[in-house]
Amino acid sequence: MTSLHDSCVIIKDLESYYALVAALPTVVVVVGLLVVWSARGNTTSAVLPFLGLLDLIWCAVALFAKQASLVNSMGLESTTSAGWGMLLTALVPALLLKAVPSRRRRVWASWTIVVLASVLLLADIVYHRWFGDMFPAVALLAVGHVGSVAGGAWSILVRRDGWLLLDAVLAVPLMVAVSRLSEQHRPGPQFRHGAAFTGTVVMLVAGWQTIADLRAQPTIITQRFSNHALVTHTGPLAFHVVDVWSLLKRRAARELLPEAIFVETRAWFDQRRDLRAGGGPSFGAATGMNLVVIQVESLQAPMVSLRINGQAVMPNLARLQAEGISFAQVFDQTDEGRTSDAEWLGLTSLLPEQHGAAAFVDASDHLVGMPQVLASSGYRTMSAVAFAPSFWNRRVMHPRYGFLSSAFAADFAPGEQIGWGLNDRDFLLQMVPKLPGASSPFAAWLITQSLHYPFEAFPDRHKKLDVGEWRDTPFGNYIHGMHYFDQALGEFLAALEHNGELKRTMVVVTGDHSAGFPWTPELAHAFGFGNNLLNWTLADRVPLVIHMPGGIAQRIDVPVGQVDLAPTVLNLLGIDAAALPYVGRNLLGSPGDEPVVRRDGSWVDARHLFLQRSGAIGTHCYDRARLIDVPLAECEAGSATAALQVEMARRVREFDLQQRLLAESFAPAPK
Repeated sequence: MTSLHDSCVIIKDLESYYALVAALPTVVVVVGLLVVWSARGNTTSAVLPFLGLLDLIWCAVALFAKQASLVNSMGLESTTSAGWGMLLTALVPALLLKAVPSRRRRVWASWTIVVLASVLLLADIVYHRWFGDMFPAVALLAVGHVGSVAGGAWSILVRRDGWLLLDAVLAVPLMVAVSRLSEQHRPGPQFRHGAAFTGTVVMLVAGWQTIADLRAQPTIITQRFSNHALVTHTGPLAFHVVDVWSLLKRRAARELLPEAIFVETRAWFDQRRDLRAGGGPSFGAATGMNLVVIQVESLQAPMVSLRINGQAVMPNLARLQAEGISFAQVFDQTDEGRTSDAEWLGLTSLLPEQHGAAAFVDASDHLVGMPQVLASSGYRTMSAVAFAPSFWNRRVMHPRYGFLSSAFAADFAPGEQIGWGLNDRDFLLQMVPKLPGASSPFAAWLITQSLHYPFEAFPDRHKKLDVGEWRDTPFGNYIHGMHYFDQALGEFLAALEHNGELKRTMVVVTGDHSAGFPWTPELAHAFGFGNNLLNWTLADRVPLVIHMPGGIAQRIDVPVGQVDLAPTVLNLLGIDAAALPYVGRNLLGSPGDEPVVRRDGSWVDARHLFLQRSGAIGTHCYDRARLIDVPLAECEAGSATAALQVEMARRVREFDLQQRLLAESFAPAPK
C-alpha cells in the first residue's frame, strides 16, 4: 500500500513534470534565439537546417505543451485519446503553415495562431475558475455582457497564468530573426521534405488514434455529463473545434428553415391552444403563492406507496399525495440526457433530444422556460443543486430556462456526501434560508442527487428500515435512500411551516427518471407488477404530487408525461399557457387523451401501448386493458399524433423556434 509520504512524492514529481512541460515553449524560444545568434554568418553550422523551421517547431511545441499543462492545472485525468488529440491539434496548424510559400507570412501566421490559442486557453482558465467548466462557444453569444464582469474575470487570474503568453512575447524577436534569414540559412529541399513527411505520418497516426478512440465510445461527444468529460478524451483545442462546429452547424441549419415549414409548425402549436390553456375549477387556485419544485433523483412512482415488511418507505410523500393533486401515470420521457432531460421536459415543455443531451446540443437555443414566464409575472426564480455547475451544463442552461439565480456546490456548507453529492437532508434544510422571502412570490426548482444507479452503497447509519432479503443489495440501498429522502422532505416541510412559508407555498414533488434496475422476477414482485416487457414498460413512471395549502385531494389516473408539467403548474398559479409554444398540456384543463411519447418512439395512452422495437421483439400494438397484442392498425392514429409531437419538438429545438413562436403569438386567440 502506498504511504502518504510516497503519495506526496509522486504528486510533487507530477507537479514538477507538468511545470517542465509548461516551460517547454519558452525554452524553445530561448534556445532558438541563442541558435540564431550563434549561427550569424556561419554557413557550416550543423543546426542550419533547423533555423528556417524554428517558427513551426515552436508552434507545434507550444500548442501541445499548453494544452497538456492546462488539462493538468484543471485537475482533469487525461486519457490516451486526449494525448493523441492534443498531438493532432498541435501538428495540423504547423503542417498547414508549412505550405505557405512566403516565409514572412508563415512566420507571423505561426505567431498569431499560438497567441490566439493561448488567449483561448487563458479564457478556459478564467471560465473554469469562475464556472467550473470549459469556455463554451455559446458563451460568445453573450459577449455583450463581458464588460460587466471583466473586472471579476481579471481578478481570477494569478501571476503564474502568465506562462500562457510569456513565450509569445519572447517569440517576437525570434519571429523577426527567422523571417529575415538569408537563403544560406534555409533548410534544403531534402530536409524540408523529410520533416514534412515525418510530421504528416505522425499527424495521420494521431488522427487515426483519436478517431478510433472516439468511435469506440461514440457517446463521449453526444452523451456527456460535462464539457470536461469531452476534454479528457479529446484535449482542449479539439474540444473547442467540436464545440464550435456543432454551434455553427446548428446556426446554419436555422438559416435554412423554409418559411412554409415555420408556418406549418406555428399552425400545429396554434391548434393545440385548448390542450394547454388555463381553465377548469383549479385555474388560479394557487395565484400569488410561492412555488417549490423538488426533482428527486431516480424516484419511481411505485416507491411512494411501497411497504416493505409492513413499513412505509415514503410516508411523508404518500401523505402529500393523499392530501394533494397526484398523477398516477406520469411516464418517464427522458432519453440519453437523463436528469438534464427531466429538467428540459419540465421547464421548456418540449421533448428532449433522442441522441445526446439537450442541455449540450441545444444550449444556444432561445427558450421560453417556465421560470422565464414566472419571472415576467413577478416571481423571483431560482434553481439549486449541490453539485458542480458544469455538470449537465447547468451553468449555461439554467439562466436560459429563466432562473434569475442559481445555487451550486460552492454555495452550500460542507456536509455528509451521499451518492453523487451533498446528502438530501442537508441540501433541503440549507435551502430554507436561501429561498427568497419578501413581498413578491418566489419559484424554486430544487434537484436532489443522493442516489443514483447502480446504488452500490448507502451509509449504514441512515438505514432505518428492515428490508429483509434486500439487505446490502442495490435495491435495498435504493429503498433506504428513498426513505432517507422522505425523512428529509418531512424536515424540509416542517422548516417551511416553522418560518411561515408553507402556508403560502405550493410544493411539487416529482422524479427525474427511472431507477435503472434490470428486469428480474424478484424486483417485479417487489414493485408489485409482472415480470414481462409490458408491465416493466407501464411501470416506468415517476410520481408527480402537487400540494397546496387548503387544496383539495384529487387523483388523476390518465397517462401523462413530464412534458405536461409546466402548463399544469402555470394553470394552478393563474397563468394561462395557451399562447406559450409548449408541446405539453394543462392536465387540469381539457388535455384530451393524447399518446404520451417515450424515449424510443413508443407511446402510451388510456387504451393502447405501442412499442417500437427492432430485432426479434419488433413493433407491436397492445390493448392496455387486456394486455394482449392487437393489430397495428389500432395504433395508427396514435402513432401519427405521437410522430407529430416528436417532429414539432425537433423543429423547435433544431431551428431555435421557441422564442420566435412566442413573439408571433400563433394565430389570434378566438373570441
